[in-house]
Amino acid sequence: MDALEEAISEVQLREWGDFFAIEPWGSEAAFLRAGVVAATVANAPHRKAGAPPATPADFVPSFGAGAESRDDGLDPKRIRAELFGAFGGRIKRAAKNGEV
Repeated sequence: MDALEEAISEVQLREWGDFFAIEPWGSEAAFLRAGVVAATVANAPHRKAGAPPATPADFVPSFGAGAESRDDGLDPKRIRAELFGAFGGRIKRAAKNGEV
């Protein structure tokens, strides 16, 4: 913290904090952007009627205290089935020689 205080003023640090609040950067922001894409795919028209819509937070990993005990209700088999359904029930895999 001493090095930071030597490098920039308190006002600049506050401005950087304000800017981060408006336009976050780093891995947390990247996870959230990826979560938006994942939630969009999960909420595609193939979603079962009455199923609650997925949110970006459903796909953002949780780090820190309590992360391992978190029960978010996400079932990998259900998610796989929904993604599989999004591609019409078929996922074309590339051949070992690189041909599709």
